[in-house]
Amino acid sequence: MAMIKMSESLVRKIAQLSHFQLAPEEVKVLENQFEKILNYIEKLQEVDVNGVEPLYYPHEVIESYLREDQAFSDPNLVSKLLKLGPSGTGFKVPPIL
Repeated sequence: MAMIKMSESLVRKIAQLSHFQLAPEEVKVLENQFEKILNYIEKLQEVDVNGVEPLYYPHEVIESYLREDQAFSDPNLVSKLLKLGPSGTGFKVPPIL
């Protein structure tokens, strides 16, 4: 495994492309962190994954997890939901503008 070395100029170029402004001390910290990340990725490249099926979900698919949607119709649904609010007539939310 070849060690990947980052340079200050490469970190500055990445920062420029990302529209980040970095202080000189941040450049040194990021240079070290980028090297660690890239070397770890390089190490992962060495793992033999031949014959390993791709993982599409991080857990076993459970039937109830992928249940069918059930449509229902309740003409009083809106009024029932509004009554659940603290005032009994709806929910007050802060303005967004």
